Amino acid sequence: MIDDETINRLVYGRFERTDLDYKKDIAWDKETKYSLIKDVMAFANAGGGYIVVGWDEQQDEESKRRTGVTPGNMDTWDATKVCKDINNFCGPGLDVDVIRHEDDVESKRYVILCIPSHGDTPHLCIKEKHDSKQQLVLRLGALYFRSKNKECKEISDPHDYRELIARCLRARKEELLRDFKDILSGQSFAPVRSTRKDPLAEMDKHAKLAEKYKPNGIEGLVFREIVCFLDGSWTFDSDKVKNALSVACVDYRGWPFVFYLPNGKVPPQFANDMIFACDNEQWEGRIKFDYWSFSYDGAFYASNLTDESMKNKPEMLDAVLQVKLVGEAVTALGRIYSSLGLPLDTELEIAVRYSPFTGVRVGSVSDYASRGYNSPQFAGDSLSHRFTGRLSELCNSCAAVSANIVMLLLAKMGYDGHIKKVYLEKMVSEHLSKGRHINP
Repeated sequence: MIDDETINRLVYGRFERTDLDYKKDIAWDKETKYSLIKDVMAFANAGGGYIVVGWDEQQDEESKRRTGVTPGNMDTWDATKVCKDINNFCGPGLDVDVIRHEDDVESKRYVILCIPSHGDTPHLCIKEKHDSKQQLVLRLGALYFRSKNKECKEISDPHDYRELIARCLRARKEELLRDFKDILSGQSFAPVRSTRKDPLAEMDKHAKLAEKYKPNGIEGLVFREIVCFLDGSWTFDSDKVKNALSVACVDYRGWPFVFYLPNGKVPPQFANDMIFACDNEQWEGRIKFDYWSFSYDGAFYASNLTDESMKNKPEMLDAVLQVKLVGEAVTALGRIYSSLGLPLDTELEIAVRYSPFTGVRVGSVSDYASRGYNSPQFAGDSLSHRFTGRLSELCNSCAAVSANIVMLLLAKMGYDGHIKKVYLEKMVSEHLSKGRHINP
């Protein structure tokens, strides 16, 4: 995840590096996105980095100036669409973070692409694409690389090949060392790690399963989803999963989270490869549907739906409420995975998504943080954030992780920053301290 200090260093910088590039004010559309997709793959294969959109592209770096991104162009930078387009041409898939940022000093907006390193497998172009002038932009089978002279092109220099191979080998060595550590520590699992999946694609797969249990006639629901899964191949027996889910059941002042269903509700159901539960009830005059599932391969999914969009779609994202709900999820995930016996350095993939979300602004019902709507209306279809973290972060730094997730969601909405991260950390800590453990 990227913090405020890093964002400011990127925005107010000027000099490009191997891991940093500045682009002029452009839209993410069919005329520009393919060249950017090539750049993203090149950065990933060179160890990762950042692309900042909203600078002019003077050759003389001393003459570069911040222009910001116009509202019309900013509207095209929908995180879900950007990542889907990238992974349509990139294999294996890339988890690129798209930050929509407005600075407090000059009131200009920027887009920041945060590009992860390739891991133990380089990213290959898997489809060919020509521009409107029939010029080849992306070549099938090409391996793009960001060179030391700050060019993004097909790899050709033997030194660049050597650097890429060495980095892949180091990443694979780290994976093997973790596997050996698991075996030597007496863990009952010794996973064969696989290529990292795309979090949003994994979310869509679980969402389709949830559709089977959604009551008929409930459509147009505003909903929040979260998915978490392990990087690699894992298998847990049903008794171990059931025990881990029991540990995670906590009642947070009236709104229970994860597999806890009040008396009279349908208890959790066991299938061949997963356990799931769902609940449909009236809550404060709204139709509400909750669904949770946990697969025996370690993948967790939850969705919360209400009928607000059937009448008057919510006008704002309540940051204080959402940080509490995200905090509940992060805490439950930490409890589940640690109860399964996973080591604290286990890597987890987590994604949070809100949809439909077009037209929503940031606000808060909290007296402390309520200063009107401090963001433009969100232009994308959905709002999402994805990140890779270690189990230790979920168990030991829940408030900080939750606040970071919500702050980055706000940044993607163009929020102006009146709600501070330290305040959200305080809110989630106070909220979680009042949780009451429940054995389902």
